[in-house]
Amino acid sequence: MEGRVSAVGSAARAIRGCIAVALLTALVASSAGAVSITWEDEFADEAVIASGTQVTASDGVVVTFATTVFSDSDGGTFDLIPQAGNADFVTAESSPLGNHSGLVQLAFDNQNDDPADYVELTLTFSMPVYGLAFTVLDVDSSTGTTWDDGLLFTFNGGTNIRSDPSLYTLPAVPAPTIELDNEPGYTGFEGVNNRTATDTQTTGNLAVDFGATGVTEITLRYFSTDDAQSNPASQRIGVSDLYWVVPEPSSGSSLALGLVLLAAARRRR
Repeated sequence: MEGRVSAVGSAARAIRGCIAVALLTALVASSAGAVSITWEDEFADEAVIASGTQVTASDGVVVTFATTVFSDSDGGTFDLIPQAGNADFVTAESSPLGNHSGLVQLAFDNQNDDPADYVELTLTFSMPVYGLAFTVLDVDSSTGTTWDDGLLFTFNGGTNIRSDPSLYTLPAVPAPTIELDNEPGYTGFEGVNNRTATDTQTTGNLAVDFGATGVTEITLRYFSTDDAQSNPASQRIGVSDLYWVVPEPSSGSSLALGLVLLAAARRRR
């Protein structure tokens, strides 16, 4: 009898889970339109994007930037300096990268190759957004592995995007410049040794689409992998414009009804 009650409870929980997923999927599908944040409309070319900077989307969602530059100072010096020509490590750029013009750029010159040194960008959303989509631009390496891009991508407080392959897409080309990492110590993405993407190629782009997953925060940690030379050349990646959906007013009532049904199911259990 206890086994039967347990099975019924498990079935009820499974049904509630299916209802929740179906409601979120319907919420994204029944969008009234898309919100986009176009970086060139928010920042001047070469502008430094300081930690604490905020951008407000048309639906009222506030996106807050947090930036961190870390070096463990091998040899007693701070190993990272801005890329030549850049005023800082995180800037707005109008020139193309990954065949996309207008972007947020993460760039540095590592004086002493060490994967522990990094530039990190966190974008926090003032409320969950659905259907969030964008592209990480131009992850690559170089001939002779002068540099080798490393990328760790987490969201919603530390969930690694690699845990769900449905959320990202690597370039479907014969010779991509980005791959799943084979480095010890992290699970992310890196440049393919000896392959460089030009500024107008998409071979190093990581397409991201969160679909029905509500997103409150994304974090990109960018560094030089230990495949690079001891004193790598300067390197950079970019973040394209952001897009997400705005639910229709009717979808709000559908969501409320679903929550009522879920509550009723709990009471019946």
